Amino acid sequence: MYREERIKEVGEAERGDLFGPHGDYLNSRLTKAVYDLAGYFRKEGYKSLPLPAAGTPVDQRYLKAIFSFKDAAREAGLGSIGRHGLLITPQYGPRVRLACLLTDAKIEPSSKTKKNYCVNCDACIRVCPAQVLQPPKKGEAYAMNKFACRTYRQAGLTCSVCLKACAEVLN
Repeated sequence: MYREERIKEVGEAERGDLFGPHGDYLNSRLTKAVYDLAGYFRKEGYKSLPLPAAGTPVDQRYLKAIFSFKDAAREAGLGSIGRHGLLITPQYGPRVRLACLLTDAKIEPSSKTKKNYCVNCDACIRVCPAQVLQPPKKGEAYAMNKFACRTYRQAGLTCSVCLKACAEVLN
């Protein structure tokens, strides 16, 4: 099980900081791909609106995306939502990045992934350093205090501990 080896002080550099430029690069590649696909669909006569992999609008009152990429991915059959609120896919687990393309082209969804990866698992809840994750209520996929999570991250404490714990359990 993934565990933090020691308590990190606020503002202290950590190894995860090295991955920021890597994430920026991946997001730029995804954004380019979705813009290229939009161009292809437009040439074929379809309306298309590419949505980039980073910087999408968020309603700050509720810390909720205006358009949820992970919910769209779930509806398209790509995976399911875990107790940490992340998309979990059969092939990559929780380690996915998303960009979206809204179009009027007829596209059949993948066969929906009905698997609940979180049955009898609360690894992400146990390891959350900010204690923002809670066991979900019946009928809910997850329960999270998004404001506590944002506060933790804004204090300079890079996270992804829940993602790492989930990926370890799935491997």
